[in-house]
Parts: sequence; structure tokens; C-alpha cells
Amino acid sequence: MSRNVGSPWRRMLVGALFGLLWGVGMRAWMRFISTSPEFTWGGTLFIVGATTIAGTLTGLAYWRWQKARGQFWRLLGLSFLPLGTAAGAVMLPTFVLGGIAWGRRRWPVWIRLLLGLIAVALQVVFFVGGINDFATGREAVGVALYAGFLAVETWAFSIMARPLPQNAAPAPDTRSPLAVSDHG
Repeated sequence: MSRNVGSPWRRMLVGALFGLLWGVGMRAWMRFISTSPEFTWGGTLFIVGATTIAGTLTGLAYWRWQKARGQFWRLLGLSFLPLGTAAGAVMLPTFVLGGIAWGRRRWPVWIRLLLGLIAVALQVVFFVGGINDFATGREAVGVALYAGFLAVETWAFSIMARPLPQNAAPAPDTRSPLAVSDHG
């Protein structure tokens, strides 16, 4: 049975707004941590645009998850792939593994913990050589902000990994090509 969760447009608008704020914050963070900051419109528009699109589609995915109908909405998680390009490649395995660990609440705890530990360990490995033992307060603030942005991205991606709610409609009968259902 589908739940009444309102319009998808509201979820998408909220997602777009948070995606925009997330992108602007990430761009400001990049300038903050850089030793020789450069500004390019192309880079800025890519980051802000990619996070806004990912936020919008995450809002739509959240709405579909709340409706508890079908599985196709999980493909909206592909909107995160552009965020895993260039310097974002360091974040990609962490937010995917961490998102699965966070979202799959019905999986055994040991599997979720293992995925979460791998996600965190990847970040430790990536950054061991890149930080001078927090030589400056600026580096410590930069790492703390990075961890915050990564946590937001991981949480957002976890929406794609969530199981359907317990009251979800049964899957449509796909054995027959003539099967018609509104479960998708």
C-alpha cells in the first residue's frame, strides 16, 4: 500500500536547495584548504551544479522511498557519480560503502560495521601522507570540514541503499510480459 507523502516537487526543491548549499560550502572549503587558490567558473559551476543535481534527485529518491513503491528510484544514486571525479575520487568509495552501511539497517550489524570501517580506513589511508600532523589550526579545521562534507554525502547516498519500509507494496508480477502494475 502506498503512503500519502505529498508532492515530489517539495522533496526535490528541498533537495536542490541543500545540494546548492552543499556545493557552495564545498567550493568555499576547497578555497580554504588550498595553498594557492585559483578560481575558475567552470570548476565552480561543475561542483555547484553536480551537487544541486544530486540533491534534487536525492529528494526525488527520498520521496519514492517514502511512497514504498518499486526499486527503480535507486538508480537516482548514479547522480552521485560526477561527485566522484577528479579530486572527489578520494570520497567515492567512502560515501558508497558508508552509505550502504548506513542505509541497510536490516543487514547484520557485523556487515554494516565492516563496511563502515573500510570506508573510514580508506580516508585514513588517503590522508596519512597529506597532513603534516595538524601543523596548523587551519589544517585541523580543513579536515574537520572535510569530514562533515563527507558525512553529508554519505548520509545522502544512504537513501539509495535503504530497504523499502515494512509496509511496502508487494513487487509486481514480472513473470508475464503482460503484467501491469503501478508498483514502479
